[in-house]
Formats: sequence, structure tokens, C-alpha cells
Amino acid sequence: MIKLNALDVDGTLVDANNVVSPANERAVKKAISRGMKVVLATGRHRGGAKKVMEVLGLCPETLLIANNGALIYSGNQLLWKDFLTPDDVDGVIRGDVIYK
Repeated sequence: MIKLNALDVDGTLVDANNVVSPANERAVKKAISRGMKVVLATGRHRGGAKKVMEVLGLCPETLLIANNGALIYSGNQLLWKDFLTPDDVDGVIRGDVIYK
């Protein structure tokens, strides 16, 4: 039995017009009603994912992986923060540091 589903937002849950399709909304709500945990993963910031969470009926404590994985939230609680340092950024620009 699948217990957790991590879902991408842009191009997966929402279309180019930032709309959650009725089929996606039904599928996510059905999964939640069957006890599945849903996590959203997105390049967006937390505020940019708020509407999607509301449409899908996700509780405020739903885990949200935001900012391309740099921030992880559970509701208003920040669980993880991992930003590049200025030295890391300089290394990427110079080509000395490669992130995969």
C-alpha cells in the first residue's frame, strides 16, 4: 500500500494557467480520504503554493518542499533550510563547483 505521495506542482498538478485540473483535484482528495499522506514539492516559494494547497484541501501542516528543495515546511514551521553560500555561488559561476 502506498502511504505517501510527493507531488510536483508546476506542469504536474497545475497547468500553464496555474489551474488544478478537476481530475487532479479528485485524485488527490480521493488519496487523502484513503489515508495517504501528500507532500508538495515545488520550485515555488511557500506563498506561491498556498492556492494549490487550498484547492486540493490539504491541511496547513502538509509538508511542503519549496524553493527547489532549499526550504521544507510543515505549516508555519520551517523544518529544513539549505541555501547556497555566497562562496558556493561564486564557485558555480566560475565553474569550480558543480551541483547535481
